[in-house]
Amino acid sequence: MSNNPRTLETLANDLGVSIIEILEAAKLFTTKPSALLVSEVPDHVASRLTAYFNNEK
Repeated sequence: MSNNPRTLETLANDLGVSIIEILEAAKLFTTKPSALLVSEVPDHVASRLTAYFNNEK
């Protein structure tokens, strides 16, 4: 994990999207997107989601 752990809420805020949008997109990158609701977002998943939403804008 990184020194600056991300929660689903902080990732959504950083990307300017809703938690629901994050969970929907996370289905593309992980088999258990609901796990993001109860734990930190792993760096590799956060990176993929960031790239995904940056490409959509």
